[in-house]
Amino acid sequence: MFFTILWQDAVGGLQVVNRDGQWIRATPIPGTFVVNIADYLQRITSDRYMSSIHRVQNWGGQERMSIPFFWGFGLKESCSVVESCVEAGEKPKYETISCRDWLNNRLMAMFRTTTDVIDVVE
Repeated sequence: MFFTILWQDAVGGLQVVNRDGQWIRATPIPGTFVVNIADYLQRITSDRYMSSIHRVQNWGGQERMSIPFFWGFGLKESCSVVESCVEAGEKPKYETISCRDWLNNRLMAMFRTTTDVIDVVE
């Protein structure tokens, strides 16, 4: 995923982690969208832009609605760090990788985490 554009109703509920590691509310502002940076944008900018850690909590108990638009690359594409995101004399933090391989790596990492949790519970 490259980024997500999110519309949320007045009920809200979206929270994001700020630079101090605290959860803060992304209070809905009428007529606006929230843009969450995703992992692949973080990767191709060599960590200049960080992926948004976020969650949703329903504090009011009312029904809420949000409409996300997820944007990413096709699985047959390959991406590498954007040259302008690498300082002179530095190397990119990440190598070029196909989007399919990157997605498979992310899924396997989640699977391992889930498996670890299941093993602890058993």
